[in-house]
Amino acid sequence: DFVVVKVSPRNPSTLLDPQDDDSLDLEQPNLPAVGHTGALTSGKVVAVLERRSWERDYVATFAEDDKPSRGGIDKVLVIPYNRCIPRIRIATRQLEELKSHRLLVRIDCWDVSSNYPSGHLVRSLGAIGELETEMTVILIENRLLCSPFSKKLLSELPRDTPEQPWRADLPGGMEGRKDLRESHLVFSIDPKGCEDVDDALSVRQLNNGVTELGVHIADVSFFVHPGSLTDIEAHERSTTVYLADRRYDMLPSLLSANLCSLLSERDRYAVSVTWRFDKQKRIKEVWYGRTLIRSSYKLTYETAQAIHDGVSASVVVKDIPELYGTGLTADETRKKIHEIGKSVSVLMELANILKRERKERGAVELESVDVNVELGEGPEGTEISDLIPKQTLNIHETVAECMILANHWVAKRIVQAFPHCALLRHHPPPRSEGMEFISSLAATRGFTIDSHSNKSLASSLDSCVDPRDPSINKLFRSLTVYVMMNAEYISSASVPRDNDENRQDEGESRWYHYGLALSHYTHFTSPIRRYADLVVHRQLLAALKLQKIWYLDTKILKEGMMCNRDLAEHMNSKHKASQNAQRASVQFFQTLYFDRMQGEGSCITTGVVYSIKSSRVMVFVPRYGIRGPVYIRDKNNQVIQPHPSEEKLVYAPGSVVEKTDCLIVVYDGGHYKISLLDHFKVCVCVERSYSHASSLWFQLVHFKPVPVTQDLHKTEIPMEITKKDGDGSCYDHGLTEGEREYKSSDPTSSLYCIMQGLYQLSLKENCARP
Repeated sequence: DFVVVKVSPRNPSTLLDPQDDDSLDLEQPNLPAVGHTGALTSGKVVAVLERRSWERDYVATFAEDDKPSRGGIDKVLVIPYNRCIPRIRIATRQLEELKSHRLLVRIDCWDVSSNYPSGHLVRSLGAIGELETEMTVILIENRLLCSPFSKKLLSELPRDTPEQPWRADLPGGMEGRKDLRESHLVFSIDPKGCEDVDDALSVRQLNNGVTELGVHIADVSFFVHPGSLTDIEAHERSTTVYLADRRYDMLPSLLSANLCSLLSERDRYAVSVTWRFDKQKRIKEVWYGRTLIRSSYKLTYETAQAIHDGVSASVVVKDIPELYGTGLTADETRKKIHEIGKSVSVLMELANILKRERKERGAVELESVDVNVELGEGPEGTEISDLIPKQTLNIHETVAECMILANHWVAKRIVQAFPHCALLRHHPPPRSEGMEFISSLAATRGFTIDSHSNKSLASSLDSCVDPRDPSINKLFRSLTVYVMMNAEYISSASVPRDNDENRQDEGESRWYHYGLALSHYTHFTSPIRRYADLVVHRQLLAALKLQKIWYLDTKILKEGMMCNRDLAEHMNSKHKASQNAQRASVQFFQTLYFDRMQGEGSCITTGVVYSIKSSRVMVFVPRYGIRGPVYIRDKNNQVIQPHPSEEKLVYAPGSVVEKTDCLIVVYDGGHYKISLLDHFKVCVCVERSYSHASSLWFQLVHFKPVPVTQDLHKTEIPMEITKKDGDGSCYDHGLTEGEREYKSSDPTSSLYCIMQGLYQLSLKENCARP
């Protein structure tokens, strides 16, 4: 809802009391930062300008102690899944049957004299805790459309059947298109099991020491025409949604996994960008255009890296289906693998040069922890065999650098053609309060973080190295991810020039990408799974006079760029919702995993202390990429301390002395200290919730820090570079995006608010803990 608020004077009495159970009903997204001693800003709503909360459905459950009457209609307050939503009063006859179900409810009205809105039950979503129910809840809570594609939409797609196979030489398909099938060795490098292959690469050595690099992207714009049902649906979805155990495609599978996908040994349409480098590896020529390609190999990251590392051809050939079992002799196989290895080596050489040049301009190299959820064969697919941090390879960075290069040059080309309506990707500098937190944390080890510019920040992070604790630099880079603002889609006419006096040359652009240190940036390389890339393809082709773009007609131009700005805002909203859904699904499986581990005994791991407060410390567990609180005080104001006669920790009377960089816990018989950046053994515990998502918290196992030398193998923080996103998301997951770009955050997802979310985690359902 859009409301008018009258702000009251700041009052210390508005501080949230950690021991006040009444504060558990709502999550406060704007609580003061951990360690902050000021009062909350308070006020009251004096008018409602526009209601939007009634335009959507909410997931809710009955309270555990609700009991049905002996007949008739029960009027009850259901508890929304989202803690920010107040309880909703509904009338139902199905209380007994749906007592343990997730429900879909809608708000009808809110009487001015009532503390609660009134609504009605729409339908049941299924039993609480069931996999399909919980995944549906995540999608609904993030307002993501993932229903099957309509028959009418599917009927407008091209045919590709055994009787009528699709052919690349159909009328109109080759118009204005360059045929690269015989002249270029094209191959793709993707994660294992990837079906929607957006991109492929090629590299050629030409005369006079010239090297040609090619990035070839699926030509989705050929199949998805503006205003078609497929286009309307893709616009509404805006992105493929990746959950921990499944994905929901933006486009029908006939396109996403077949006709658009750059599969090996098949003719496919592409939009290509090629660069020619001279002997000094400087770009001398750039070409854009539509092409026809035939990818020779569909490689995985691991296979491409193994080929580059010189693994025996007899070993790697088993992972190359285009060569294995095809009847080639051993010499022929070695020759072809050598050809692949030579191309991969040239790609790596070029990528290293490109990355070095960006770092010299100020690109910030960050760390992230992405965890793969490995599913077993348990009931309903919910058996979690392990949570494994994704490992990075040199080839990840190589492919990512090629995608960044393509996105950058395409952005420059469409801005040149359409300076007032190009669709770009803008990444502003981080908020100062977040960087202050990291600076104060680094100061405890004698390091200085200078965040005046991206170049000074990158240099500062490079210097934060402790030979005794290699994980510290990785931790600082990981935390820096969370103070970054979100990169967003913008119209080239909508962003004012950034006032950064330290920027030079390209950095003077008003569309500057802070993380990548690039003057222009967009998303071009993943049109199968992102609608923004499809829009950029249309703009590029229009700039090349190869396609008329639908929103650049005279009428729209006269009305200004509201259409493009609205489009950008819509895609930003969907992109953020997709990332939140992916994160929630991973958290769901994490709680299942640790719940099982608790049942089998305990899950003991190592956490690094990165924030302290009198009642708790915040720790980061690199092994699983999770953060959370360790409670030093319980709700009875007792402190955790060694048992006098047994080898365990218990809560008993004592006191806590809070200092700038440590806590000193004093108890009868001794004391111990917890300092920032210490490593401690912790037990990962699950906090179950009937009405909301379950969550994780940590319990201290021993009060003595773990020696770093015993812990290095567990504190390594692997960096996942998602080639699909190029600009960093660790999603998209994308961190897909990952995808995931720098895991950067907007004002509501900054470190400030993340830490407040962890603060709220510490308050939820205290009765579940000692």
